[in-house]
Amino acid sequence: MAIEVRGLKETLQEIRNLDKMLFNEIIKDLKNTAKPYETKIKEAFPTKSPLKGAVGNGRTNYNQSQITVKTKFSNRRPKGNRASNLLKVVVEGNVGAVIFDLAGKKNPNGLTRSGKIMIAKLRKSPSRYVWPAAEQNFNLIEKSIVESILNASKIVNKNLLTNPKKTVI
Repeated sequence: MAIEVRGLKETLQEIRNLDKMLFNEIIKDLKNTAKPYETKIKEAFPTKSPLKGAVGNGRTNYNQSQITVKTKFSNRRPKGNRASNLLKVVVEGNVGAVIFDLAGKKNPNGLTRSGKIMIAKLRKSPSRYVWPAAEQNFNLIEKSIVESILNASKIVNKNLLTNPKKTVI
């Protein structure tokens, strides 16, 4: 599933230095290709609350219509010995959805009695919705991301050949 791209950070820096509008257009293009991916991830969440007590008006209530899934593109340096990830999926808008997706990730047995019961009732291991949906639907954007990166590389290479003195890496 993972695609390894080398020199992406340098390519994006070069494009940003050469043409800020082009850089913004590439990022916008990447975000637009991720829209169907975001929709599939949101659809992976159940329409009704997985637990009876999470319905209501409280901060941690569950409401699928309030879930917002965003895809972020990053070219930051990885921390430690971890690989750098270009694509990050962020779920916002509904605290209950995040709780149901990730409950038990840090502490699989729960910290309290009620936490243990909740994790047991949710059954599957964390991430229950986002990661399986992301993995299953990655093919929706994989090709588009690679095409966008290749187009960006072509633009930089063309600039390197025509104007090598202006290039900053």
